[in-house]
Amino acid sequence: MRTSIASLRTTIVVTGVSSVLAAVLGISAFNAALYSNMLAALSAGKEMAETQAEVRRIVAETAILLKRAQEEKKPPKQPPSD
Repeated sequence: MRTSIASLRTTIVVTGVSSVLAAVLGISAFNAALYSNMLAALSAGKEMAETQAEVRRIVAETAILLKRAQEEKKPPKQPPSD
């Protein structure tokens, strides 16, 4: 009977240690995946900010060119006749 109880205790201890170890490793793996995804999102955000800045610069240059083209297209003003 005592050997059976000792064997049961050993089984319970081993099962408990294994469960805790599995939980710790699972949480660690989840945290690593979450960290990796956050870094990827941050990197994508930085790239998006650079792209938006480039688009803003191009839009500003295009607006300047459009304004120049419109000014060149206008007929010259004639002096008022008295």
